[in-house]
Amino acid sequence: MRSKNKSLSLGVKEVESQQSKVGNIEMDPMKEEKMKETKEILQKKEICPLPKINSETQYYFYDLGLPHSYFATCTAEQIGDHIICIYTSKIISSVNNSPFKIDIKSEGEDSALYICNADDENSDDLSAHYEIEQRIENRYLKKTKDWEQYIRVFGDGQRRLFEKTERHKQNIGPHSHGHVLRAKFDTYRVEAFRSKSCVSPQNPVHLWFYFVRKAKYSSPNPPPAVDPTENIPVKIEEITNQEFAEKQNIDATKDCYRELISKAATQVGPVIRINHFSQEAEELLICFRTRSDSAQGFFSALTNLLRDHKLDCSRKFLEPFHEFSIISVHILSSTKPDSWKELLISDCSVLFAVPVNYFSFLFHYQTLSVYEAAYCYSAALFIFYFCGSNTSQAEGEYKYLEGLLHDPTSVSKLQAIIRSHNLTNWSEVRIRESLIQNPAVVKLLFEHFTHLNPVVIQKSPKSTEETLALESKIKESISNNTTNDFEKRVLNACIEFNKSTIKTNLLKTHKSCLVFDIDPSVTSNDPRRYPVKPYSVILIVGSNFGGFHIRFSDIARGGVRIVVSNTGSEYTRNSAEAFFENYSLANTQQKKNKDIPEG
Repeated sequence: MRSKNKSLSLGVKEVESQQSKVGNIEMDPMKEEKMKETKEILQKKEICPLPKINSETQYYFYDLGLPHSYFATCTAEQIGDHIICIYTSKIISSVNNSPFKIDIKSEGEDSALYICNADDENSDDLSAHYEIEQRIENRYLKKTKDWEQYIRVFGDGQRRLFEKTERHKQNIGPHSHGHVLRAKFDTYRVEAFRSKSCVSPQNPVHLWFYFVRKAKYSSPNPPPAVDPTENIPVKIEEITNQEFAEKQNIDATKDCYRELISKAATQVGPVIRINHFSQEAEELLICFRTRSDSAQGFFSALTNLLRDHKLDCSRKFLEPFHEFSIISVHILSSTKPDSWKELLISDCSVLFAVPVNYFSFLFHYQTLSVYEAAYCYSAALFIFYFCGSNTSQAEGEYKYLEGLLHDPTSVSKLQAIIRSHNLTNWSEVRIRESLIQNPAVVKLLFEHFTHLNPVVIQKSPKSTEETLALESKIKESISNNTTNDFEKRVLNACIEFNKSTIKTNLLKTHKSCLVFDIDPSVTSNDPRRYPVKPYSVILIVGSNFGGFHIRFSDIARGGVRIVVSNTGSEYTRNSAEAFFENYSLANTQQKKNKDIPEG
């Protein structure tokens, strides 16, 4: 639970010059001049009496606790409109005897401003500012809005989902080859802050303010963020947007950002750290490469992660640089043990790896933890590829019919019918729905998974007796609480996923994607398609890809094969055949070059 008396003052980094104190209120000449203009505008509109204008304006400018940057950015006309909206919302709340609520959206092509209620600590609903952040992501931060999807890259080593770009004449020539084509996209700077004080004593509600502005860079063709010859960042001023360069005059912040970018340039995943910011707050910093398909949905999902950890934040920035982005979150100092920092960094890492998936809403509504949602996503892929062929109710009949057929063509057609039957009955949609309908069992299954893979979450391995007892409890829960036979098979298949995972990085603190080393014997479920057991099968899951690495010896080499899906139906078909295609390529090469290990 949040404390209503907790101060949200964090200390503003911007330098406010020429300030003088009158009583306990800091008087800023810029704010005083803008407040005077705002009062004149409100008087002309004649919406409320002069005494009310004076009190509302005074409270808004000095008592609500808005940062200096807000008054420096907004015009007096805009500030007046915001004061009117808040004032009328107070009246509506009083007349209707209902909770105070405000929802302001002012959107343009290059900028936007949003004002909404802060979290209701007694509500289980998604917070208003989380929905605003989703809106910002979809309208301004999403880099794929004009691009076609459904390109799947299949390979012996991996399978990735890219987005096919439109061919822009100014960016891509008509005969570009040898690299993934990408169109240039706009980047936006997001600055969000929470009011330090409530709207009024009668309306104990804090407000969130969001500013979105298109990033402008001093050079249209800036140098690389990292010098490839020395692997050190160039000057921050040369790769950042102009607004950051003008406002941020703290050398320590620039040095910190320079260090983050330098480290992010040497690794695939994000750099995540928590620094001491002030006596009242810690600063969570996340630096990652800015790509068209990276971290989609991560900015808003981070809000729910903090909510899940019961942590309050007062500011949230998204600072774009050339090739990189940095998210900065000011978290109010917690009374929890220091271990909360390590747990938060670990959760941020798995959230970045799979920020948006079919189980994300269960995490958003706090039905599942971020780890449990990621586990569901990974287990669903395992079940789809490995658990359909050996549990079909018609498997015995198919084997009998196959024994009666002697024509190879007829046998081939029968096998095609079998694959179609399994794909229909064990579709990804049905598997996901089965897991979504049983969150209580999923929690037990994830606990069973941590018993078998004791890293971070479980500090020490559980005894065999404890693991077996938990497995019995899971099976009993499935039997008692699930009446649908298909759901029972899916949930029991999760136990097989847990046992088949030899090792994984899911529960480790730092990761850029999720990796599961799977027992190769899972291919024995379908010996007709997989006659030879591979040496290694590795499931890889990330924010923009999910696939397999397959090899038939300890040391192996291989390649990548690209399959383009032009329609949704082609994508579904190609996705269903991804593992089989990888397996076939690796197995064929192994046979062709017995003296050269292939993978």
